[in-house]
Amino acid sequence: YMINRPSSPSKLRGPLAVLAGNAISPAEERPGAAIVLAQQRVKELEARVTELQANNIALEKQLDDDGQQFLEALFSLEGEIEELTREKRKLTEERAKAEDRLRFMDSVGEL
Repeated sequence: YMINRPSSPSKLRGPLAVLAGNAISPAEERPGAAIVLAQQRVKELEARVTELQANNIALEKQLDDDGQQFLEALFSLEGEIEELTREKRKLTEERAKAEDRLRFMDSVGEL
């Protein structure tokens, strides 16, 4: 009794191939399947790239908006600092004048 065997063990398919330790992947069995899988992967990656680009655009816009708000707040604070500096200068001058008047009144009172 003779068993017909393939000329090469690498040609085995199905359960025999698994037992022989040299199974052929579905993509190898059908060359077109590898192309289809590759095309699907390319489409998935392209979709991911599109998604990441959209996220990047949104993040850049948010960064621009946040930067604009920061600059506006900074300019506002600078304006407040200038206003407070002027007010302090004015109050310092008024205090000096009041102290001068008090000294003058004290000196007149001593006479």
